[in-house]
Amino acid sequence: MVFLATGNPAPDYDRPNEIDMAHYGSSVVALRASTGEVLWNFNTVMKDHWDFDVPTKPVIEVEYRDVPRHGPLKDKLSPVQPFPLAVFQVSRIYEKGSSLLGLCDELDAASVAGPVFTPITEEWTIGLPSNMGATNWGGVSVDEARGLIAVNTNSIPFRTKLIWRRPHGTVREIAKVPLNWGVPGMGGSLITATGLVFIGAAAENTLRAYDIDSGDELWQHRLPNPGNATPMSYIVRTERGDRQFVVIAAGGDARGGIGGVGDWLVAFARPNSDRDLQPAEQ
Repeated sequence: MVFLATGNPAPDYDRPNEIDMAHYGSSVVALRASTGEVLWNFNTVMKDHWDFDVPTKPVIEVEYRDVPRHGPLKDKLSPVQPFPLAVFQVSRIYEKGSSLLGLCDELDAASVAGPVFTPITEEWTIGLPSNMGATNWGGVSVDEARGLIAVNTNSIPFRTKLIWRRPHGTVREIAKVPLNWGVPGMGGSLITATGLVFIGAAAENTLRAYDIDSGDELWQHRLPNPGNATPMSYIVRTERGDRQFVVIAAGGDARGGIGGVGDWLVAFARPNSDRDLQPAEQ
């Protein structure tokens, strides 16, 4: 028999009306070595949205307790989670106002704190244990003769919240009307130090900038072809001061047949004083 400890899948596995891709995630799984047949599995975290995957292979008594369910992830969270006996709970519980030397008091005051499995919402939430521990990948060492174990633990809180979600791209290249339904596309995004998310990556001849905190669309500019690429940014130092540029390859994709194709690199210059952009000089 082979025992395996598993990680957790990315949150986007959890799609309605599809096979539960997290069934063996954050689990201890026993396989028959000769055939690979699954003989037994145990979910240490059910529907793991906290990145509490398994560092070791515990086979100890647990009890299932009710845990809170609220916020945008409410319908995706399990109503119960397994808890080990108190003697095996090696992580501390976070208490508000307990940051070392008060160094994190400002972050503490602006955050929600709760017990393990507190749902992640649009508000900053402090969790302990975090995805840095308690035990993480180090596991435990065992003195079988003395009946003792030694374990290295991390008491590192984490602070997280949900990034908004919004449709990206209109159907104007397809239906000739700018309905913001979201369209398929290829390419990545670029985040600037001022909190702008630049992205083309749509079957639409447009580059957009979103606010990283709210998801609001702050700016858009038409391109000669779809920007199926990841934008890049750089700063040019001149006698008149520094200028930041955002550049994207707007080549389109002949396979899609939407928006045209061509050999274009399009650059935009960003003033340092505000978030407005203008096409760079040709």
